[in-house]
Amino acid sequence: MTYAGITLNVFTFLTVASVFIHRRKFPQSPRPYKTWGYPVIPIVYLAIISLTLGFLLFTNTFESLLGLLTIGIGYVIYLLTGKKTIREKEHSK
Repeated sequence: MTYAGITLNVFTFLTVASVFIHRRKFPQSPRPYKTWGYPVIPIVYLAIISLTLGFLLFTNTFESLLGLLTIGIGYVIYLLTGKKTIREKEHSK
């Protein structure tokens, strides 16, 4: 449960954090969906998830590190397989 919990928490953290990144990188982008309570609610959520991740790392260190190792291995494989954007795929046709 800890192994799955840590990986799920990491990805939900990254998903919510991406809202801030997207809004900073693309300020003129249309926003068909509004994030309720932005920026307070996402910040509170990130703080809670950070505390949860810290608690899991502190109490179940081995399982948590295995989950983080799995994410790290997946990221390395992603980098090695060559990430192409949709635009690059269209141009290579």
